Amino acid sequence: MTKTKNILINLGILVLVIAAFIGYLSYTGRLGAVSAQIQRVDKFWLLGGFVALFAYLAFEMLALDQTLKIARIKVDKPRLVSTTMLGIFFGNLTPSTSGAQPAQAASLALGGVPIGRTASVLLSKFIIFQAVVTVFAAVMLVFNIGFFRAAYGNIALLAIVGFVVHLFVLIGLVAAGLFPKWISKLGNAILNLAKKFKLIKRMGNKRQRLEDEVQKFASSFKELQHNKVKLVVIAIITGLELLCLYSVPYFVIMSMGITDVNYFNILAATAFVNLIATSVPLPGGSGGAEGAFILFFGHFVGKGNPAMSAMILWRFITFYFPTIIAAPFITHLKPKKPLQGFEKRKHKVLKRIKK
Repeated sequence: MTKTKNILINLGILVLVIAAFIGYLSYTGRLGAVSAQIQRVDKFWLLGGFVALFAYLAFEMLALDQTLKIARIKVDKPRLVSTTMLGIFFGNLTPSTSGAQPAQAASLALGGVPIGRTASVLLSKFIIFQAVVTVFAAVMLVFNIGFFRAAYGNIALLAIVGFVVHLFVLIGLVAAGLFPKWISKLGNAILNLAKKFKLIKRMGNKRQRLEDEVQKFASSFKELQHNKVKLVVIAIITGLELLCLYSVPYFVIMSMGITDVNYFNILAATAFVNLIATSVPLPGGSGGAEGAFILFFGHFVGKGNPAMSAMILWRFITFYFPTIIAAPFITHLKPKKPLQGFEKRKHKVLKRIKK
């Protein structure tokens, strides 16, 4: 009931953000102009954005499949598809995609995968994804630093801040994998401090849960270290996945008739919009994603109405559309046992009828 309540709250936040944006456009008299500009886009180039989105989903599925193979876990194709799409749906409806892993864990568990191994697999995938996102951003920053300085000036600091946040997360993940005892001590010290300042009323089993999570994470990290070839393969797949997702704005801009743009500059700008959006503690990075896109892509399409039109198209293709098509997969979270029992009873009845 609590999870359902949280989802409804997050959906409410998304609806409020959409309503606030439409209200702003209407109040400033821009709604008609933005709507007209969206209707004039080249549908062929816009279709390219959807193709890039589906390629992203395919690579996401492939990355999950390869991570499962490291743990020697076999799942059928329908379960693989539903697990991927449930990660998309619940990830989009929670801050920093925090709901993706629990939803995928539940899906795999219903597919017959032991919950302990499920957690290990998803932690491994998260480690690789976080590493690739950070490295991708670092490469984009190094090769486009001149562009960022010239185009954005001090605003480029936002991108650097987003990168630093993700870098610290990655360092924390590596530290947890290599030095679990140190991390446990640090975690216990934080718990003690929280209790001292009465931020935690009851300690309960929090220390044991912390220890269990750290050990689970460390074992996942070791498993990755023993499968270096597979790790590199999954990292490459994840890199291609991000490349597809970060290419969507290029197709959006081309659909608006703006052709004198540098593809790699767009990739760099999108990478940093993503870093900023995932740092915003709201479902789907709401507010932060839209604001960062308008800020960074106004340079390519023009400030004001063109930037807002591009943002709406980009946000629909990369966020709202995949959330909508992933929603029906919620039905796959229903347990199999009642269904299996029903099938057995049906089989017995049919046998009696034949007699």
